[in-house]
Amino acid sequence: MKKIVYKAKSAFVSNNWDGLEKLNILIETNDYFTPVEWNKILCKNKYYDQLEIKYFRNKYEGCKLVKNAEILFSFGDNRYYDKTNIKMLYYGISQPDIYDYAKSIVYYAKGFSSQAIAEYCLAYSLIMINDYAKYFKHQCQKIWKQAEFKTSNAIAEKAIGILGLGYNGRSISKLFRQLGCKVYGYDINKDNANIVDVFCDSFEDLLKASDILIISVNLTPDTKNMFNINSLSLMKESAVLINVSRGGIVKEDDLFNVLKDKKLHGAVLDVTVDEPLSRYSKLWALENLIITPHVSGNINKYYTNVMNDFSRKLSHFIDN
Repeated sequence: MKKIVYKAKSAFVSNNWDGLEKLNILIETNDYFTPVEWNKILCKNKYYDQLEIKYFRNKYEGCKLVKNAEILFSFGDNRYYDKTNIKMLYYGISQPDIYDYAKSIVYYAKGFSSQAIAEYCLAYSLIMINDYAKYFKHQCQKIWKQAEFKTSNAIAEKAIGILGLGYNGRSISKLFRQLGCKVYGYDINKDNANIVDVFCDSFEDLLKASDILIISVNLTPDTKNMFNINSLSLMKESAVLINVSRGGIVKEDDLFNVLKDKKLHGAVLDVTVDEPLSRYSKLWALENLIITPHVSGNINKYYTNVMNDFSRKLSHFIDN
């Protein structure tokens, strides 16, 4: 868990939602971080009686409520929010655009699900390089056909590429190296070079070297649409792309065309530009694409650990 501190007053302000002297907290929810689960955690906080808590599910609700909030828990896109009164932000998944919160104390969750994400990458790497999805398809069709599965690809023989060598990238590298894989990496922070076997000189070198390329970098203006027709064309046609970061890093129309034309063996997307992915998206139709609903980091007690950490940080904020 990393903390970024800016000059901010951690005091109660007077523009409260109900006119009482309470601290106004706005919390974004989803299928895991539900109001019921939040209440189980926050009711144990020593300042619970001094908190005025409201929940929102989407950015439209968030835009309406955030102008009076002093504490914000979010894991979505906050660009459109009025941040005038925000004194503390807890970003529940990855690093936010900290420049948007220059008057806030900012926390963000890091490392809570790194091992789970690494295991997800391994599982889907094995599925893709050996076309295990065909097994499930044959089972559904009640087909027993060994002839289609004569060969098997060993993961240790594959060159693993990792873009982004932060908490998740480190866990991914460690797991694949334990299996004998040669791991290539690229990160703007060269201090992380020692966690991979080969630290590439450029993004392009990483694309060319990888049999399985895993995206584990933050979404920023520099990484948006980083995987487009030009970069994807540098990858091996036998390669697999796995995105466990943010959907906006991949230009989906370009990925669709590359997969449709079999210029890439396959891809795994745990994240998409728009979530949930529309049932009308053309991505669903690709047989060489696996889509999961942003679950790679979901592990037992993950959300409970994050909520408990938020509660601790909230108490510390009020105390100081």
